[in-house]
Amino acid sequence: AGGIDCWAEFTDCCACTAAAAAAAATAAASAGIGVQLGGVSPLGGRLVEAPLVESPAECAGIRRGDRVLEIDGIPSESLTLDETTTLLRGPAGSSVALTVAPQGPAQQTPRQLLLERRPLPQPAIKEAQLPLPDGRVVQYVRLHYFSHEATAGLSQVVASAESEGQHVAGYVLDLRNNPGGVFEEAVAIASLFQD
Repeated sequence: AGGIDCWAEFTDCCACTAAAAAAAATAAASAGIGVQLGGVSPLGGRLVEAPLVESPAECAGIRRGDRVLEIDGIPSESLTLDETTTLLRGPAGSSVALTVAPQGPAQQTPRQLLLERRPLPQPAIKEAQLPLPDGRVVQYVRLHYFSHEATAGLSQVVASAESEGQHVAGYVLDLRNNPGGVFEEAVAIASLFQD
């Protein structure tokens, strides 16, 4: 009675802090190859929805629409999406073997790949200004995924470009390999460019 938190006597702050630290350590120790898989393909395997930019998957040439047939020798279509994620992630520096069929006709020969898992910090956006001969610039923004961080970053880029007195001829939003994200943030990003 009279306390702000009536449940405080039943909780142990040290245990909560230890659990949070353990979760953070597990997340930091876990790494991946940077590929998002989707549904099962009629041709077999799971479809690649998107490789993350500059990830081991992208560097190995894995592209949207390719099919991952096997992960460490296990047929991917026999696994749930959660199971595929578990197999693709692991300690940084460890390897995972994939059999990947390129997008296109089924007669293309699948490739055997051995990829090293690594931490995948992915900035929400990357931006650059592309100068035009008339002195104006085109503001280029690569949007890696839709999130609060992406909305805030893009909003800052737009405000900065408009307030610096530069003559912005237009914006290029590069959405290649963007797997999506938070719907409300995608709407917020679109609203930055509507009158």
